[in-house]
Amino acid sequence: MKKIAAILLLLTFLSCFSFITVSAGTYTVTQYINGSFGTPNVTVTNSAGAQHTGGALWLSSTVTSVTKITQTVRLDSVTSGSALSFNVFYSTDGVNFVIGTTIYCPLNSEVSYTINFGTPQTIKALFYLPNTATWPGYSYTVWTPSFTRTLTDNTAPAITLSEQSYYSKSYVTVTASISDSESGVSVRKWAQGYQSASYFTSYGTSFSSSFSVTSNGYYTVYARDAAGNSSVRYIYVTKMDTTPPIISASVSTQYASTNTVTANITDSQSGVSTKKWAYGSCAASYFSSGGNTFTGNTFTVSQNGYVTIYARDVAGNETVSSVYISYVDITPPTIYASSSAEYAPTNTVTVTVTDSQSGVSINKWAYGNCTFSYFSSGGNTLSGNIFAV
Repeated sequence: MKKIAAILLLLTFLSCFSFITVSAGTYTVTQYINGSFGTPNVTVTNSAGAQHTGGALWLSSTVTSVTKITQTVRLDSVTSGSALSFNVFYSTDGVNFVIGTTIYCPLNSEVSYTINFGTPQTIKALFYLPNTATWPGYSYTVWTPSFTRTLTDNTAPAITLSEQSYYSKSYVTVTASISDSESGVSVRKWAQGYQSASYFTSYGTSFSSSFSVTSNGYYTVYARDAAGNSSVRYIYVTKMDTTPPIISASVSTQYASTNTVTANITDSQSGVSTKKWAYGSCAASYFSSGGNTFTGNTFTVSQNGYVTIYARDVAGNETVSSVYISYVDITPPTIYASSSAEYAPTNTVTVTVTDSQSGVSINKWAYGNCTFSYFSSGGNTLSGNIFAV
């Protein structure tokens, strides 16, 4: 019996997995598992009754629940003939090896084989041996084998939800972190309202990692894994704000050279970010670059007429409200005076004083040519419209 010269070419381990749902609670996964030829040596008997002791292809890790093995083998050289048939052995315990299949390998041809198991097996190693009583010298290459496994998964995906941290008047983004450490997430859906898992059998909108909504309220997120386990999670969205601030304005009804406008501005959602005012009836667009900013809830104006108050909330909703100012009085009274044209020991002065706005509050007179400031403490109070000098 001639010694086997084995040459192994292992492909890089494939990190991706292909999943197929079998039924709720179980799933199928196919994955490549690396291996290497080495000790301990084992003794196997081929289908022709010949025994050989040598190194097996020991897998890098024991593979459980195996229902199928698939691999490619190539006969690289042979000292006699142009082909060999190989028995492919597998071992469930690392000691005993069983023939799984026999493959015919023409020289320099890549030949794939499959071993199917009716009952899931645990696989530790593989062995390759010609199925003849004697064989010539040869070398061969095997590719990394793939193992199809049927696994049990009774744990539903975990769902964590969060909405964006800032208010918006257009849409709100909901982020869904969905994980499943076993069979993996296969379906992600969302729907408005408070929905049960069965609702998503026929309804719901698929998404990847986040989705956008245009109104506040309850939303349901659904996830199903490859084994058929499903879960739902709910979130109440609050960051949608399409309602502009409310402005309640009033003006002073006391005449003065200026007037105080009281503007109470409230916003129950995102909050007020900007408050402005301007003379005249102005549209909201005017205040993008114009207007006078104020703080608190009052500001002072110095002329009569319409005044527009503007407010914008954090989400960008805008509103305006106008008030009419009529109690600013900066026009002094008008005085018409005349004196008697008859000579006499005294002379009578007749005075007519008018004021069309706040009205006349004080009438005084004095001898001489006096300034306004003189009458703050001096002068003679005039009652009626005549006095004698």
